[in-house]
Amino acid sequence: MNTFVRGCIKSLTHAGLVLGVVAFCAAAEEPKGSERDAIETVSFADIDAVEHTIGGPGQVAASDYTVIVFINTDCPIANAYQPELARLFKKFSGEGVDMIMVQANRNLTEDQAQAHRREYDIKWSVALDPQQQIARRMFATTTPEAFVVDAAGKTRYRGRIDDRYVTYGKKRPEPSRRDLELALSALLSGQQVELTNTQAVGCKIFYSR
Repeated sequence: MNTFVRGCIKSLTHAGLVLGVVAFCAAAEEPKGSERDAIETVSFADIDAVEHTIGGPGQVAASDYTVIVFINTDCPIANAYQPELARLFKKFSGEGVDMIMVQANRNLTEDQAQAHRREYDIKWSVALDPQQQIARRMFATTTPEAFVVDAAGKTRYRGRIDDRYVTYGKKRPEPSRRDLELALSALLSGQQVELTNTQAVGCKIFYSR
């Protein structure tokens, strides 16, 4: 039993919630494995039937960097970030950066994803992940959570879009640090990313067993 499950059981039993504790913790457990410098190959089609292949030995992406953001139509924080993501897409889309939104809701239909894209005027690629193959390859845990992957499949940044949300339900009027934008700007100018891993705040991704 890993540390996450032990901690979860301890917290819930202290709260007096004994029945169903183990089942709850197992359902909330994140995918097994750890982050890798280069992710395993994952291929998928977006809702416009455009094929994407990311990561893996010998893979070279069409763009210098691919930004993958896990979202969920039911997550208010993920939805609140759509204007900021639109701004970033406009700023970087002509600079060798591709952007893909991955819907982390396993039960979402293509029609629902299309409706959500129209509602938030999303201009970039949107993909469904019903088998959670993309989320598992990248060890995603939260919506929204952003990943910047280079042409060789190496993750150069992962985490929050910015620090506007201190925790769930608590946010700053304006972010003091725009992490995703800073990471992309550094990479495109040939510099090192100052913070390569930050904590995303939002809605937890639950994995099927």
